[in-house]
Order: sequence, then C-alpha cells, then structure tokens
Amino acid sequence: MVPEGMTTLSGDRPTGSIHGTRSPVLPVVDAAGVLVGVVSLERLAAAAAADERPASIAGLMDDARQTSLVATDRLETVLARLGETDLNALVVVASEDDPRPVGVVTRGDVMTIYQPALRTR
Repeated sequence: MVPEGMTTLSGDRPTGSIHGTRSPVLPVVDAAGVLVGVVSLERLAAAAAADERPASIAGLMDDARQTSLVATDRLETVLARLGETDLNALVVVASEDDPRPVGVVTRGDVMTIYQPALRTR
C-alpha cells in the first residue's frame, strides 16, 4: 500500500491529482504497489508541451534502482544518488525487501538538513 495522499503512476494512470503535487517526481508502481520506476514532472511537462505521447509511461520513466533510496540510507548515500541523476528528488522505499514507496526526498530537503551543520563549522 502506498502512503495516503502520495500520487503515483500505475498502469499509465495517476492514482491521484498531479496538479498541485509538491513532489517533483512521481513513483511508478505495479499492481502490487511495488516501485518500478520514477517519472519527473519536468519530463511529463516537456512531453506535453511538445505534444509527444509515448506509447506508455515507460518511455518517460527512470529505473527504480537508480532513483530510489531505502528509508535507512545515510545522507552520504542520498547525496551520491542525487549526484548520479538529473532528477530533483528520489523516491524512498520501505526497505530492500519491501520496495513500496513511503516518501520522497528532494534536493531542497537535503539542503535543509545540511544548513545547520554548515553554520556550526
């Protein structure tokens, strides 16, 4: 089960409203709610602006392995993963054994965490 209020894409359809979502990425889940990929709102908007309609959402999707984190990952892992992708956010999954989305961490979230540490140096 995906957390209440989290919009995901399942079977090429959003599970909630994309308009007004605060997340820059949408998790793509299978019928069981398991993360299979991530689509950025930026990529969706670019496709819509260019009037491009991919045959499926898979044409716009980034692989889940490169765009997700486990809830217990350290900040260093988050930074490394963000550095490896052009996305502004990563999807957080419950665990390696339970790859259901439980949240999203953005570049802004990381900066918010780092700001106090940088001020104390």
